[in-house]
Amino acid sequence: MPNISLTDALLRAYLGPKGGLQPVDAPPPHPPSPAIEIDYPHISTQPEYKVAADKLNHFAKQKEEAEAKLADLHQHLAAKAKRVEPNAEDAITKAEALLAGEEHDVDLHAEIQAANKLIDALRKAVEAQHQVLRQVVSHLSRAAGSRYQDEHRQRVKRLMAAVNELNAANRSEMALRWDLDRLGYTGETLPAMNLRSVEDPTEVCGNTTYYWYREAERYSQTAAEAANEVREARLKSMLGN
Repeated sequence: MPNISLTDALLRAYLGPKGGLQPVDAPPPHPPSPAIEIDYPHISTQPEYKVAADKLNHFAKQKEEAEAKLADLHQHLAAKAKRVEPNAEDAITKAEALLAGEEHDVDLHAEIQAANKLIDALRKAVEAQHQVLRQVVSHLSRAAGSRYQDEHRQRVKRLMAAVNELNAANRSEMALRWDLDRLGYTGETLPAMNLRSVEDPTEVCGNTTYYWYREAERYSQTAAEAANEVREARLKSMLGN
């Protein structure tokens, strides 16, 4: 029975189409993800990634098959150990296998040992290939990031401009209420609507926005802008400013 309240249980019992409890309503579906804006291939389509991923999947599949075979061998060995009297069918099967040059299933202990050895080798191969795949992902990720670094810097600059504008808008909103106070009126007649989560990016004390802005400023600078800033600093130093 679903874990629901007594009230819900009674309501469903009365309203259900068959007069009984109905399953708990399914959670609402997740909203669809926004469309990808950039024109860049998915990592799974990159040849380097595909080769590494296919190899990992191959090792993992072989390991799974070897583990299934090992389980079957153990079952066969356990069943064989339960037999008290010699089995004529087993004797015939063993002789026929030897005559045909097929030694599999003759020595179960040897087959189990070989299967364990193979599984251990495949386990190590899976772990090693996981590392190879991580290196491939890291390499392709750096390439993708490098491709869009200039675009990202432009978007960071847009964020900085938005912070500056929001700070100016905050100051404008507060100034109106303060002006009423200074004129002798009660500024509380207007609600405080300034957005306090973003502070003045030029004030240092206890201001996380200041440190974010400095970091964003350094990151978003192009090489030409950084060189120009160095030249201006040198010029000011020469002029004694």
